[in-house]
Amino acid sequence: MSGAFAIVAALLVFGGAPAAGSFSPTIDLTPPDRNAFQPQVAMDEDGDAIVVWLRQLPHGVGGQSRIEARSISATGELGPIRTLSGPGAFGPRIAMDAEGNALVVFSRSGDKYSRIKARTIVANGVVGPNLTLSPAPGDADSPEVSMSVDGDAIGIWARCRSPFSLCSTVPGAIDRRIEARTVSAGGVLGPVRTLSQLSQLGQQTFRPEVPDVAIDSEGDAVATWMSGPSGPYVWARTIPAAGPLGPIGNMSAARDPSVVIDADGDAFVFFRALGFPASVQGRQISKTGAVGFVLDLAGAKGANEPEIAMNAQGEAIGIWHRDDGVNPLTVQTRRVTPAGSMASIQDISPAGQDVARGPDVAIGANGDAVAVWALAPDPSTPGSALRIQARTISSADVLGPIQDLSMGGELDDQPEVASNAAGDAIAFWPRFDGQAWRIQASRGP
Repeated sequence: MSGAFAIVAALLVFGGAPAAGSFSPTIDLTPPDRNAFQPQVAMDEDGDAIVVWLRQLPHGVGGQSRIEARSISATGELGPIRTLSGPGAFGPRIAMDAEGNALVVFSRSGDKYSRIKARTIVANGVVGPNLTLSPAPGDADSPEVSMSVDGDAIGIWARCRSPFSLCSTVPGAIDRRIEARTVSAGGVLGPVRTLSQLSQLGQQTFRPEVPDVAIDSEGDAVATWMSGPSGPYVWARTIPAAGPLGPIGNMSAARDPSVVIDADGDAFVFFRALGFPASVQGRQISKTGAVGFVLDLAGAKGANEPEIAMNAQGEAIGIWHRDDGVNPLTVQTRRVTPAGSMASIQDISPAGQDVARGPDVAIGANGDAVAVWALAPDPSTPGSALRIQARTISSADVLGPIQDLSMGGELDDQPEVASNAAGDAIAFWPRFDGQAWRIQASRGP
């Protein structure tokens, strides 16, 4: 495969950079003749980004799925679409350093096992060789990746060492573990390290799942995952750049964990607490491994789809949709300072009968943030269109106007957003146009 990522084909310009405070017109990242899913994006300090996705091919046409990528510059220029994997790949994730060097990880099924693979994309557009991160035997899935500003990265995944039939049908009778591996800025692989404790392997009701990882400027990382012998619990563990792993910490009886980290190595683990209705909570973990008190971000119970973003200074902002079983789903946010104090909860999606869901958020160095969500039609309003919306949130929690990013009229859903320290942002989402799923994006604000 050609190593050039963005220097062979002529670049295309779609609308250029947006005006200050506004998002650009919709950018089509994938052509109309192919199905594309699972988009992910990473951005460097200049505002240049790379988007990756899973391309679904018709059954029997050269395999069923591949990972593809495309660059989009700070001014809206698109590079060519590049294929990063062979057939049978899924679950792409991407991370990028300050200079634009990226690492893409994904799971790919082979003759015997599904393995976690990786490809580097350097800032000049050259795609590196295939790397295999997960060991044999066993099937590996659920990859995530994080990269420091200097280009050192860490990947994390779940691996089942039992036969596939046991992995997929008998959760309590498997040997499943959470593993991680570093990839240096020079492409050197570190050893595979098992993060989940031995007592969590084998007989358990909730096997290790949904791992996540974040790495700081010095290469120290924090990982989190969900598992438990009698119910789902969220766990976390520090991974020093040098030295032994930190102890495993029990964060809470909870689901859907994610972790973010600042430049100094102080982290925040975010999760959906158990209960009905559920709530959204989090705990801070210092660079030394000290775990803070549980912070109840959502206040009154009834919150789902939690996401969180943190800047290098340690300021975090959480987002979720409120679901109290009575009112329409509403997207809410709440800011958390490095010291652990919380601002007021804010409703940021439109008031009324529409249903806002699938939120995401990104934050810049000065604390300004961008939130996105999908506005679903109100069942009582025939013909109302599903569309993607966005809103800025200043460092003082002043809300900007709500902006429509997609045209609506079709199925636009599951948006995500990324930004750099300067606050340059890109939102992206899958859209079903009536014939195929496509990936669209908008730059701003």
